[in-house]
Amino acid sequence: MQKSCLGLIPGAVLSAALCVHVYAASGDAYTWPGYRSDLDYDTKSNLGDIQPPTKFNNNCSGVTGKKAGKWWAFYWGKDRDTRITDVTIDSILKKYDTDFEYLYNEMGWAPDAQAQEGQYSAVYYYGSGTCAGGAKDDTTGGWQTWVAGYTAVAASFYPLYSFNTSCPYRDRVAQMDAMIHEGIHSMTNGYPGAKDAHWFQEAGNTWIQQDMFSHRDGVYSGMGFLNAATVIAPFMPIETYSGWLIDGTFGGPGGGADGGGVTGKNQRYLLGGSQYSNIFPTFIGTWIGTGAVRWIYGNAYGKTKYLLETYGLDKGCDA
Repeated sequence: MQKSCLGLIPGAVLSAALCVHVYAASGDAYTWPGYRSDLDYDTKSNLGDIQPPTKFNNNCSGVTGKKAGKWWAFYWGKDRDTRITDVTIDSILKKYDTDFEYLYNEMGWAPDAQAQEGQYSAVYYYGSGTCAGGAKDDTTGGWQTWVAGYTAVAASFYPLYSFNTSCPYRDRVAQMDAMIHEGIHSMTNGYPGAKDAHWFQEAGNTWIQQDMFSHRDGVYSGMGFLNAATVIAPFMPIETYSGWLIDGTFGGPGGGADGGGVTGKNQRYLLGGSQYSNIFPTFIGTWIGTGAVRWIYGNAYGKTKYLLETYGLDKGCDA
């Protein structure tokens, strides 16, 4: 009897699923073993049945106004631009509630930690004078950050104004979807795993949004520009944040000082943005099951920033 781990991809990411006992005699034809198709981090079993929140977070200074939908709330300060109208705020909340309720109810994801504790998930108007930071002239950008003790979305004027029907920006639809991308970061941070695997926080994120588009809208064009780096340079390691660098090396699993190789001068155009490529989670979700991506967020506990090594150590044949 021989104990073996077999897989179709490098590393030990599937070791838990593909750990088998092989009985074979010399000369026997080889038969690929089966694998578990039920790998999932079941949200309700692990986190319970989470009801929509009912409370605001009142621990952010400088907030002069707030409004909530069903799951999300929007907070602003004294320097709110007049073009971020009440109707615009309603549109922001409607987009967030529509997309995230589908992720929660139809696709099995859980809301972020703040909503799990009964407070609305949060979007802060960056640059309006709240504790989320920024100056009035900070008009572009949006990201997931930490505000008042929880993950939250901080967004400046440009992406927020994109929700105004009078907005003339050619990229306004892309800006609105990018806002959901930042909300997904807040959502996945509510899971216990993969917190230090920065490359997967981006790759898994774009896959989640792509998976929603395909299931809900029948749109399968999500695998496009963001995956170009992996297609052009398939020899890059799976676990690279900043891709193939100018000096010929590959960036590590994070970006910047944590070994990602991001210096501002060492990145190749396009190939330096490989962290957004979701080809790896697409493979996992297609061949094992969509829940297997959530299994990663639920089980990779971050003893190392290299996710595949974490699986080999914690969830593999040697566990």
